[in-house]
Amino acid sequence: MLSAVSKQSTPSSAGAGASSGITGLRSAAHALDARGNPRPSQRRSTGDTLSQGPAVIAARLTGVTECSRQDDCPNLTTPTGIPLPHTTHTLHIAGHPLLTDTTLTAKLSTFTHSKPLERTAFAGGAGAFGYFETTTDAAGGLTKARFLQGVGKRTPVFVRFGGMQGRDGPDSGRGVRGCAVKFYTEDGNYDLVGLNLPIFFIRDPMLAPDLFNALSRNPSTHLPSPTSTFDFFANVPESMHAATMLFSDRGTPVGYRFMDGFGVHVFKWVDEAGAVSWVRYTWLSENECEEAESTGDAESHGQSQESKTGKRKRQTKKQFTWPEAVRMCGEDPDFAKRDLHTHLSTGGHATWALHIQTLPPNTRLTFDLLDPTRTWPRSLYPLQRIGRIVLTHNPENYHRDVEQAAFDPAAMVPGIEPVGGDMLMSARMAVYGAAQRARVQGEVERAPVNCPFRADCACPVGSSFPASPTAALDVDWQAYSVTTTCEETDKPVMATRASPWPHEGHTSEYDQVRKLYLEVMTGEERMRLWGNIAILLKDVPPKTQHHFLAQCHAIHPSYACGIHALLGSPTTITLDEVATLAKIAHRVKMCGWDVLGPFTSSADEESGGLREFCRGACDDCHTRITE
Repeated sequence: MLSAVSKQSTPSSAGAGASSGITGLRSAAHALDARGNPRPSQRRSTGDTLSQGPAVIAARLTGVTECSRQDDCPNLTTPTGIPLPHTTHTLHIAGHPLLTDTTLTAKLSTFTHSKPLERTAFAGGAGAFGYFETTTDAAGGLTKARFLQGVGKRTPVFVRFGGMQGRDGPDSGRGVRGCAVKFYTEDGNYDLVGLNLPIFFIRDPMLAPDLFNALSRNPSTHLPSPTSTFDFFANVPESMHAATMLFSDRGTPVGYRFMDGFGVHVFKWVDEAGAVSWVRYTWLSENECEEAESTGDAESHGQSQESKTGKRKRQTKKQFTWPEAVRMCGEDPDFAKRDLHTHLSTGGHATWALHIQTLPPNTRLTFDLLDPTRTWPRSLYPLQRIGRIVLTHNPENYHRDVEQAAFDPAAMVPGIEPVGGDMLMSARMAVYGAAQRARVQGEVERAPVNCPFRADCACPVGSSFPASPTAALDVDWQAYSVTTTCEETDKPVMATRASPWPHEGHTSEYDQVRKLYLEVMTGEERMRLWGNIAILLKDVPPKTQHHFLAQCHAIHPSYACGIHALLGSPTTITLDEVATLAKIAHRVKMCGWDVLGPFTSSADEESGGLREFCRGACDDCHTRITE
């Protein structure tokens, strides 16, 4: 690919009807040094990278251009390019600094504004650059997205990993990890935002602030709050699927290199003819794998992947046990960040195989298939490998390249579209972009890591700089439109707050998590799950313990019994009480434990009072909601 300066310095690139102003800009581009820099005396400023545009920097960072960064500048300059008269002493009178010392104010203001605001979620993390390469033609026939066409095609990418622990917690602590991929495609940047879990805790965006508050530190003490965490899980039955994964060994992965990733949501792929396919993404780590036989049940929850020999490949060491994680938190709190950076800086690569699951043609898309709290069984919807993500080198500047990286689920290229009916995805598309603009401040795309430098356009909408280093200076401002398709889904004809999800309020809510617990997990893994939960649950008030154990019992009695046995003698909760409350645990989201709690005695149960009252309360709640 041509660099920005070489493209703009070619006289023939100007059209015959170009204005004299544009011609003058192109002629001035000939004044370059041997390295192609238009300002040879200014190789660095107080802003560090202000002498280069974001597209040029992005092309270099992703390896599209081969030029490397070198600090061989003769002068340190102000952001306006003026050489600084002095860089180590302040202009003063008898020890009193002068506010008219613009050298001092420029240097200090650049420093104080050098870091963006902290992310609300997944604040602490790491990132790296690399490429995505298509390895099969499985995707080419399903979507018109150009970066997926043709075997062997490479697209530059940036990947960021983050943890819910934020900056206050060690990398190896228990928590959800985020993994986001930015594809720099010819059609613009495509952001694929996912987790290390194949499902999420909620499906209604109204609960999103409550979830993140429940997983965050106590606002009064700034200490972890297991009470709020377990209270949320106990009152939101659909969260128990992801909660079980969180408290298993999956919640303590061995760094970022051995962590699998999942898109969680359903996406719509559209081909050139307008045909629609429904897909879900999975990227599986290929770092230091060994071949081992695996069951189909394990596959349905993302536990393994297929090798070229037809067997299943499983990581040799992909997750820490809790004692191992505690030890690593003490020995190296920054283990995940250090492991990735050290591996890449010593010439190693980190690789993930990108797969999709697709629905058969003419499958009617239902809310059950859209549910982000449930997986698509791989026995019904097998994985299809479409390519691989390879990370090759570290960022140059952590704050510029990682902290300012902004991911937006709404950033989709032609051929990939959102799916109507997924309220959580729709809400994320509505708020992520605004949140990133507020956090980074100013034009997000001015940060090189966010620049759509390979897009076939001159400037993004609302932007004031060329997006591509190969973009011509004379812009054709003709209208450009993108035609999208419409899918058929069961949508309400009137506004309502009634839940559209078929499993909500029914015992089928626990079907998949029960399969995960009984068929995917081994006996040893279940015992570790009990212990991981009991360590935190023992410090929670009895009322919350009772409610959470009822949810576990609704999944399987041994789930609650295993945790209860590890809580110790101080607990006053009996398993009979837990079993009784578990019978109506699936309805708690509709009418609450306070409504159901007083009617949990055996006498009420035997007389049918519990069943009848619960049904009446839920119907009453439903009536009030829809009104």
